[in-house]
Amino acid sequence: MKSSTTSTSTTHGNGKAADPIIPRGLFPNHAADLARSGITPEIAKANGIYSEANRSTLASLLRFVKGTTNAAWGPALVFPYSTVDGREAYHRLKFDNPPKDSKGKPQKYKAPRACLTKSTSPPAPGRRSRPAPR
Repeated sequence: MKSSTTSTSTTHGNGKAADPIIPRGLFPNHAADLARSGITPEIAKANGIYSEANRSTLASLLRFVKGTTNAAWGPALVFPYSTVDGREAYHRLKFDNPPKDSKGKPQKYKAPRACLTKSTSPPAPGRRSRPAPR
């Protein structure tokens, strides 16, 4: 049975095929990570989930006042969170090589320290947003 999805690819100047084009802003390893959780690239795109490798941008998303993120953390999968009325609240980042806490446990997700606690992630397409439980 043939799949209903098609993969598009480009070629480099040398005529060799490049990797398939992934929806804008989603690295292949992050697409695979999301797929393991049942999140398709289309759902990720509709919910604003994307990959980011620029350390200054990552630092800005975490609201670091100075500097950048640690280069050893690598790129991150970015999950935007918004308030119930749709305003951007903050972003949670899932780094490829997460930093460790004081006990040596990996911090799977990072978010700004002063993020809003009464916010929700973007609703899945066709679903209404609900406030986060208290």
